[in-house]
Amino acid sequence: MAEVTVDVRDGLGWVTIDNPPVNALGRAVRQGLWDAVATLRDADVRAVVLTGAGRAFVAGADIRELGQTPVEPYLPDVLAAIADAPVPWIAAINGLALGGGLEVAMACHARIAAPSAKLGLPEVNIGIIPGSGGTVRLPRLVPMATAIKLVTSGKPIGAQEALESGLVDRLGEEDLLAEATAMAKDLAVTGRPEPALARDLVAGDPIDWDAQEAQPSTSSTRFECGAHIKRQTGFSISERTTKIPVPRPSRPVSRDIRTPGIAFPFLEFFGCVFLTKPTVEEM
Repeated sequence: MAEVTVDVRDGLGWVTIDNPPVNALGRAVRQGLWDAVATLRDADVRAVVLTGAGRAFVAGADIRELGQTPVEPYLPDVLAAIADAPVPWIAAINGLALGGGLEVAMACHARIAAPSAKLGLPEVNIGIIPGSGGTVRLPRLVPMATAIKLVTSGKPIGAQEALESGLVDRLGEEDLLAEATAMAKDLAVTGRPEPALARDLVAGDPIDWDAQEAQPSTSSTRFECGAHIKRQTGFSISERTTKIPVPRPSRPVSRDIRTPGIAFPFLEFFGCVFLTKPTVEEM
């Protein structure tokens, strides 16, 4: 059975990821999503609903591929194809949307979640960081403080909190797929929302980086990004920052925060990495 199936009904495209037990983003799933974008681009559809089979939307990468040489299609390319689709893609988040699964949802143009859904970026708990633009899309959907908490804590949030923060647009209170269908039909009329990468950072209260650094650590992850940047460059980062200097061992460079990173996505997020060790000063 195919890991990704495509169906067209009543002018809408339906893409279902079915890779038990948790719809992990292995090569076959990435290829299936890539092919689905191409198929539906040429089909007579006005919007697309993307969901997962079973109890998960997508619960992350396929751990069997960790440490292996990456194989095309790469996830950042798949997400870019979804974001660039000519019709709106709606993520119907039926369960777990973790790691790359949340990055898939954020690449879609709108998101609706079941009340029981959990969303998060838990990669930091195994010593890695989101590698497919998640750190760049996230603060364009939620306030910066919320984005930092999600990325550095690794703790998922529930659907209601995701709705309140802006990470999802609606909750499917009764019948998720029926409500996703209604949402898709609405967007087919009103037009495709801007992809996350085309949006400005979400406005919010400024972050006191020095106060954050002074707080006792509640985990092994060191929270010293903004304060480190301020010490080294005198540059104060706010939630409305669109261009930031990035300290390097021997020379400062400047990166545009609109450019999603792959190898070092935190550099495009707000200027440093979160690591237990080595620390930024030791890199």
